[in-house]
Amino acid sequence: MKYIFILLVAISAFNSNLSAQEKEYEDLWVLYIDEDYEKLMKKAISVTEDEKSRKEAMPYLFVAMANFEMSKDEKYAEDYPKAFKDACKYASRWRKKDKEGVTVYDNKDFIAELRQTGMEEAEGYVEDGSFSKAKSLYKYMAEFDPTDPGSMLMYAFVRKKLNDFSGSQESLNSFEEIMSSLGKLDSGSLRLLKYALIRYSEDLYREGNKSEAKAMIAKGKELFADDKEYNIVLGDLR
Repeated sequence: MKYIFILLVAISAFNSNLSAQEKEYEDLWVLYIDEDYEKLMKKAISVTEDEKSRKEAMPYLFVAMANFEMSKDEKYAEDYPKAFKDACKYASRWRKKDKEGVTVYDNKDFIAELRQTGMEEAEGYVEDGSFSKAKSLYKYMAEFDPTDPGSMLMYAFVRKKLNDFSGSQESLNSFEEIMSSLGKLDSGSLRLLKYALIRYSEDLYREGNKSEAKAMIAKGKELFADDKEYNIVLGDLR
């Protein structure tokens, strides 16, 4: 799948008004448009390892995009079995390098699709009890989109299940900070937040922490006021 913003930027890459940084990455854009993902990944990684460019955000994004596309194609499965996880890892590094969020808006579609795939895979791990595998994915998801509350809450959840109680509390504190200044969430973020609140609340309830369970599920009361499933759980935990 091609993202509209990438096509627009790639086309504009041949415009004489390009900034110096955009011109520097023309070759990477072209490789993406040509769907030469393996070459793109290798070339972008070499840029991230270069002393002059390793602090720039965009090369890490190219590595993430290349790996994500390869993770969708069976022909890369044997040589790159960790392509999806690497996509999340480099997306995390991209976001850390872009401290001011300069490139975030233009890449919101990529973030949304990466998160969608990530949460489906991570939820499978959670339901199977494979919390260590789920932990790495939620960690990366919380890093490449630090404004997403569901990723952070699930990161807190799996850390707790792995007996990392101080780390879990740290993630819970971050979750509370995100919720205190919550902006508009897309459908994927809402779905993940709903899952996280239900999963965490039900786990607290089973542990006998009924008041904490009620407080947790109540955090989504307004957001999911019309959601039948959420209201059933909300009623069950009262």
